[in-house]
Amino acid sequence: MGEILYTVNETAKLLKCNPNMVNSLINSGKLKCLIIGRRKIPRYELLRFINDNLGTDVTDPFNPKPIETDVNYKY
Repeated sequence: MGEILYTVNETAKLLKCNPNMVNSLINSGKLKCLIIGRRKIPRYELLRFINDNLGTDVTDPFNPKPIETDVNYKY
């Protein structure tokens, strides 16, 4: 993570998700961006998002849920 700003596609690659998911996170307000031609996500905002949402399922960013753990799950 050496860049200062990431595009939606670059952010999706870093989060290992689809660009549509990044746009949903932005539209829900979970991830903040700025627009310079296209949406850009600052590195510090991406790190904040990851830190603030550890232990949360944000598959539906409009309805985030805590991740339930299965004590019998074998890693």
